[in-house]
Amino acid sequence: MECATRMVFPGLDSLISPDRYQRVDRAIQNLFSKTLGKTREGLPFIITGDIPAMWLRDSTWQVKPLLLSKHPDVIELLVNLSKSQVQLFLKDPYANAFNSEPNGACWHKDFPNQSPWVFERKFELDSWASILYLARKVHEIFGVTAILTFSRERKPVELVHSTRQRSTCGQFQSPLLH
Repeated sequence: MECATRMVFPGLDSLISPDRYQRVDRAIQNLFSKTLGKTREGLPFIITGDIPAMWLRDSTWQVKPLLLSKHPDVIELLVNLSKSQVQLFLKDPYANAFNSEPNGACWHKDFPNQSPWVFERKFELDSWASILYLARKVHEIFGVTAILTFSRERKPVELVHSTRQRSTCGQFQSPLLH
């Protein structure tokens, strides 16, 4: 994607050194050409490295610099990535990495009835924090409010709260394991 950095951050080349701009440009090029894909529903899916799975935490931090962009396509990407994260989280709030489709790919099965959407199910509190962070930033910066309330079944914030309640005091009471 030629000139991606100029599109995402117009004028950046005049604000930082050429060496630093070149590093930013490589990172932006890599994001758009090597790590960004789409789900069957057309939502963004961002892999980490060479593993074809999306970690909730990593996908948030990979796009964090893009929150400074005002380009409509970048804003749409961020809004839709946040929606994608929430949809995956609602499939299994204890999972930290997901497949782009329900293909059952995984490093190894973390539990017997693992959803085919789940690539890795190692609960990480920062996965929750990351999806809430991105949704909050998308709301604060771009005014999009529907991300955390678009699910008819359960609102993501309520699910975080109820799951945390079940998991306190050393009691890992996942309804998905029983």
